[in-house]
Amino acid sequence: MNLPGGEYWFHVRAGKSGETLSGWVSDPNAVVVQNEVRDWILGATDAGIESVDLGWSGGLGNGQFVIEKKELDGDWEEAVTGLAETVRRSTVGELQPFTQYQFRLKQGSGGWSNVVTYTTRKRITISAVILEATGTESDSVTLGWRDPGAPAGTTYTVKWKVEGGSYTTASTSVTGLSYTVENLRADTAYVFEVARTVPSNAPVAEVSARTRRERVGAPGNLRVSSPVNRRLQVAWSASATSGARYRIEYATSESFSGAIRPASTYSLSWIGRNVEPETYWVRVKAVKSGLEDSDWVEAGPVSVGGQSEPTDGGGV
Repeated sequence: MNLPGGEYWFHVRAGKSGETLSGWVSDPNAVVVQNEVRDWILGATDAGIESVDLGWSGGLGNGQFVIEKKELDGDWEEAVTGLAETVRRSTVGELQPFTQYQFRLKQGSGGWSNVVTYTTRKRITISAVILEATGTESDSVTLGWRDPGAPAGTTYTVKWKVEGGSYTTASTSVTGLSYTVENLRADTAYVFEVARTVPSNAPVAEVSARTRRERVGAPGNLRVSSPVNRRLQVAWSASATSGARYRIEYATSESFSGAIRPASTYSLSWIGRNVEPETYWVRVKAVKSGLEDSDWVEAGPVSVGGQSEPTDGGGV
């Protein structure tokens, strides 16, 4: 029979069916029953910044569990008490970050388990990501950020939304410090969010940007020449945008400082007459009402000779 630990007295009598039972026979000496006690095997399963998770197995005994803790150079003190017999896990909290602790456990009046040493995690202050929109197009926005405190191998999550809407995740595995969000609508205000992918509660940076209006297709195959003195001749291929017109500039420096803007035309060519003898650079762009201007297309240098030619009208 299984009996709790303690002192017991026993007496016995004999009996047989149809006969009178015999008298009781007693033993005056007490029998002492000892509890079977086996020490528990304690282990640490994980550590937080201010806590350590413990688990135990393999023991045998009666009573509630008690866990004690101490720092390496400190004294033992109760950390957790009153754990039921069926419990096999517990968390010891209210610890100091990045500190080495020792833990032990016992059940009831049994002996102590092995001692486990574990170090809480270091508290890391994560600097906020510094985010900006570095480039916008009619269908995309390029984001760039700085994260001085990021450890090697950090990945980032990028999200976007239309102002007033809900976020859509663009990527959870960006490894660099820039990202282009594509397939956006032209001339629309967006909000972008960047954060370290791990930990999930990392600081978040946010920036707003507006996509550009749809852009006019640029002219192509720009050609400049000076077939006769004081004449500048420019020709180009049509823009991909129907109904576009073209603005022309020419200047004596490649930076186009002090550029002369002689014309705006729907034609695919322009001739400048009585142009001062000089070396010139020329550029052309396409424009259309309601759309973003195209990029400039540049060509040059071209030298214009110095003799006059008869004036017979303006540009064509």
